[in-house]
Amino acid sequence: GEFFELNDLITILAVNSLTMNYSTYYHNYFLYRDIHGTGLWTMLPWDVDKLWGNWVSRSYSQGVNEFWYDNPLFEKVLLDSVLLELYFDRIEIISGQVLAPEIINPVIDSLETMLADAVEEDIMDGITPDEFHNAVQVMRDNRIPGRINNLASQYNGDPRSFSAITGDTVSLGDKFVSWETCKDPSGGAISY
Repeated sequence: GEFFELNDLITILAVNSLTMNYSTYYHNYFLYRDIHGTGLWTMLPWDVDKLWGNWVSRSYSQGVNEFWYDNPLFEKVLLDSVLLELYFDRIEIISGQVLAPEIINPVIDSLETMLADAVEEDIMDGITPDEFHNAVQVMRDNRIPGRINNLASQYNGDPRSFSAITGDTVSLGDKFVSWETCKDPSGGAISY
């Protein structure tokens, strides 16, 4: 990209979608510009405690709250057909190279083993060892593969985002809204 480190941006957006990290888009990130090197901006997420549907589950194209504005940076990616393809390609790559069961499950299992004693000793959190092990199993066996399948289904079946344009006709004082045509990824007709 001309202004952003495109590879990093697409990766961050793909990871956010895979992990359902939607609280990032209205806050919980910094934008950093490398003024001594490339001059490009990069997005640095923080406060990533609400992942994998523990807080909100939405489609890839929705913001965290239907009453709040979407993040204009993410919206630009969704509305550009080339960037949208890069974004979905990155989701597919991460799904296969990082989140595939034969890769991620041993990591999850080792973390579960490493944390088991601490969970048992923790009297402040109110989570029993059985609840912890059940939550890990749900994450490993349901949430991760479920989210990968859900995003693939959205890519193959959900209509693409479109822009709505609002404005005034000053001479008449009327309000109007127009929009770009929405596209069905399978080529079907869209009705409004």
